[in-house]
Amino acid sequence: MQRVRLFWLVCLALSLSAGCKKEKTDSKAALLLDKNWQVQAISITSTGAQAGTVDGYALLQPCEKDNYLRFSADKTLEQNEGANRCADKPQQSKGSWDVHPDYTTISLQLPEYSRVAAVQMDIVTLEESRLVLKSTVVQPDQTVVTLTTFGVQ
Repeated sequence: MQRVRLFWLVCLALSLSAGCKKEKTDSKAALLLDKNWQVQAISITSTGAQAGTVDGYALLQPCEKDNYLRFSADKTLEQNEGANRCADKPQQSKGSWDVHPDYTTISLQLPEYSRVAAVQMDIVTLEESRLVLKSTVVQPDQTVVTLTTFGVQ
């Protein structure tokens, strides 16, 4: 009798913890989805042969500063030029995205950035109105770390 009772208690505990994990994942998805994520800051830090930090946001053209990304539940990714469209760019381009189940990494595929492979980034911060992504490129003579901060438009 004690074993049966213990078995049911373990089953109940496992089902409750599984339910909590799904709820936590769903809440993270809700933070990301169906919002216009606009770049607010880009920090590019190099170590090695060409060490230093550059303000990547300052390097953007004025017409690029109102661009935004929009993540949809069906894993489509929209890049939109915003109201201040660059002349040589379409208003919208479509790609795809995927995220690691624990929301630690995200993969972005946009034709403008890569026709072959998705770009994988670490999710540093995912909040209601703030998203920070980190990409690291390691080369033989230097490492480049890019931190991109997005805000909800």
